[in-house]
Amino acid sequence: MTLPPIFPISAARAALCATWMISLIILWFTLTPQALPKSQSLPLDKVAHIAAFTALVLPVAWMAPRSLWLLVPLALGLGGAIELLQPYVGRSREVADFTADAIGVVAGLILGTGLRQLWRPAITQQENANKAHCRTAGEP
Repeated sequence: MTLPPIFPISAARAALCATWMISLIILWFTLTPQALPKSQSLPLDKVAHIAAFTALVLPVAWMAPRSLWLLVPLALGLGGAIELLQPYVGRSREVADFTADAIGVVAGLILGTGLRQLWRPAITQQENANKAHCRTAGEP
């Protein structure tokens, strides 16, 4: 007995959609005036950059690793473009922010590929169920 698919789209498509939405959220938060609370011991701004770019890369690294060859340069380009545009929207340009973005991209790659290795059987089973559902529904 096979389980019906949770979503009628593939895991790879869902990951790409999630990454697209996360990129829009990142653009919103980085190109609009924001005030993070100041902390003497922890640079919250850099932590936020690392977390955001980890979240950006993680879904694709986990569910659609074939797309990483395109996503990684685009994610780094997004980080660089944001830093170039921030002075025009009343924010500051910092190389340290871009460095935090790059650290986040690497962290997303590591976490995503690790998750893929841990849950590979479950992912494969779900992808097979999605394909079987599409064939029975008459979709290509």
